[in-house]
Amino acid sequence: MVDRLIEAGTIKTPSVEKAMGQIPRHLFVPQINAQAAYLDQAVMVKRAKDGSPISSASQPTIVAIMLEQLQVSPGHRVLEVGTGSGYNAALLGALCGPSGSVVSIELEPELAKRAAQVLAHLGLDQVQVVIGDGRDGYSPQEPYDRVIVTAGARETATPWSKQLLAGGRLVVPLVDRNRVGSIVMFENIGGELRRHAESPCRFVPIRDTPV
Repeated sequence: MVDRLIEAGTIKTPSVEKAMGQIPRHLFVPQINAQAAYLDQAVMVKRAKDGSPISSASQPTIVAIMLEQLQVSPGHRVLEVGTGSGYNAALLGALCGPSGSVVSIELEPELAKRAAQVLAHLGLDQVQVVIGDGRDGYSPQEPYDRVIVTAGARETATPWSKQLLAGGRLVVPLVDRNRVGSIVMFENIGGELRRHAESPCRFVPIRDTPV
């Protein structure tokens, strides 16, 4: 999987290569077999009763694009909105290292519980999973060097920027009502978000009520 992403030019930095090479994706997506877990495809981890998607593990290409835009370094404090399977939280933990920390917020209690179990199994003690509405951020551990949103948003929520350090980065998929849009990287410059790199995407939308 990592070799394919490097060949495609999606993975650009040694840190993202190392993180994606050491975190076992198949542990986070038991819905499919281990071999399929390393294909470049999204995996649905929860659906509503009517069959509509609630949460998915993004395809590795999207994961790598967002991590390259975010540029997490050892020691960084990171806020993740949308734990989902927990795979991305694990990657963030690997990138920030034991000297850093990750707070990952998940609306669905059952997803949060399972992700926390796998993260603990891997010894990623620097990653904390919190149950709540990620649109509010997580003020008890602010400010953050990096904020990443793993669900489609119509706009940037005010707490995300307010809890971000000067010079920090926010990466968020901004999508329309059809779930289509762009992954955007913002940088906090003088208290204002300055829009930078963009990549086309399609994302499950962010929600405020668990199912």
